[in-house]
Amino acid sequence: MNSTYNLCHICIPISDKQENHLLTKIQVLKNYYKSFKPIDSKTFHITLFFIGTLNSAQINKINEELKILIQDNADLFLKLTINIKSVSYFDNKHSIVLFAVVNNTNTLIQINKLLSYKFSRYNTEKQPRFIPHLTLGRLYNKQDRQKFKGEFEQLILPVFNDLDLTFNPEKIILRGRNSTNNELTDLQVFDLIL
Repeated sequence: MNSTYNLCHICIPISDKQENHLLTKIQVLKNYYKSFKPIDSKTFHITLFFIGTLNSAQINKINEELKILIQDNADLFLKLTINIKSVSYFDNKHSIVLFAVVNNTNTLIQINKLLSYKFSRYNTEKQPRFIPHLTLGRLYNKQDRQKFKGEFEQLILPVFNDLDLTFNPEKIILRGRNSTNNELTDLQVFDLIL
């Protein structure tokens, strides 16, 4: 069967330790804002490169190419350090998106450029500007959104003021959403620990 996956991306998962630290902070937000919808913590990730919609044949090809690319550039991937120290948000038509800001290092930029060079040909959608981040959740209620914006500096930033997550990724994942059942699926996991 030739399955199709949407929103495919190459990403770094967050470890259980980082996940627990973030969940403690997110719980505080859920208490303040009833309409705050956190992202499922099992899907916490930092996108390295967004691809879009892929079929099974393309996924198999990307898996082969990505394995070789990681092996050939092991030094680059192994020196990657993720550092998260703050949060920010953006407001779109339907929601406010709260995210953890990832320090955009030269290594992270090099990896994004390498992945872009190798896998852009698979991308059928407009490539978003590379802004490394970790989406934490969304606010949909109009009143909560207004309240959030007014309280961000005095209330939200202090909740996250001790946020200091620094880690070396252990895995790179090709992930996508199954177009049949809409389930987020790890299509391939590559270990970075040698």
